[in-house]
Amino acid sequence: MKTRIFSGIETEHLIRSAIYLVVAAILVACAFPAEVLKGSSLGVLLFNIGLIFFFFALMHPWGNARYYFIQFVVLFLIFSVLQIAHMILELKLTEDIMWLTGGICIDGFIGVIAGIIVFSEGSRCLLYSAASVALLAIFIMFPQALSPDLALKYSTVLTAYIFLIFQFGSVAVFFRISSIEESRSRGLRILILISGIILILMGVYGILVFKTKEWLFGIHIWSILEIISGLLAVYAVAYPDENQA
Repeated sequence: MKTRIFSGIETEHLIRSAIYLVVAAILVACAFPAEVLKGSSLGVLLFNIGLIFFFFALMHPWGNARYYFIQFVVLFLIFSVLQIAHMILELKLTEDIMWLTGGICIDGFIGVIAGIIVFSEGSRCLLYSAASVALLAIFIMFPQALSPDLALKYSTVLTAYIFLIFQFGSVAVFFRISSIEESRSRGLRILILISGIILILMGVYGILVFKTKEWLFGIHIWSILEIISGLLAVYAVAYPDENQA
C-alpha cells in the first residue's frame, strides 16, 4: 500500500526524473574539469545547467506544479536562515560564496519555473509563476533589508519593509488561489487583480524613488521582478479556471 507522499508518483515521471538526475550529475561533474572553481565560462555554464536539471528532476516524479513551488519555498527558507545566521554571527563571506549562493537559488528558480510550465497551464500556471517571481524578488532584497545602509532615510527603510511584507502576502495569496481546484469566485479574481496592480505600482515606485547609490546592488532587479509578478497576476485574471492540480 502506497503512502500518501508516494501515491502521486507515476512510473513514466519517475523514469524521466532518473534520467534528468543522471544528466545533472554528468553536467556538474564535467564542470570541475572545465575549471568552474576558477571562473571558467564553460565550467560555470555546465554547473548551472546541471543544477537546473537537478531542481527540475527533484519534483518531476509527482508531476505537480504545486510541489515545484513548495520546493522553491524550502530553498528560500534555507538560504534565508543562512543569511540570518550570517548576520547574527557576523560571519565574513567571500564574494565568490555570495555569488555561488545567489546562483544556486536562481538555478532553483529556473528549474521550478520549468516544472510549473510543464505541469500546469492557463491561470494556474500564471499564478504559480507570479508567486515564484515574487518570492525570488524577496530573496534578492531580503539580505539588504536585514542590514540596511545606515545612510538610508528611515522612511525609505520603512517603505521597503512594508513592500516586503506585502510581497509575502501576495506570494501566499497567489499560491493559495492557484491551489483551488473548483471555479474561482469573482471576489478571488478581484483579489488577484488588486494584488497584481499593487505589485506593479510598488515596482515602479522602487525604480523611480529608491536610488541605487543609496542602497546595495539589487534594488532595481527587485523592482523589476515585482512588476513581472504583478503583470503575471493581472494576466491570470483573463484566463478561465482549469480543473487540474
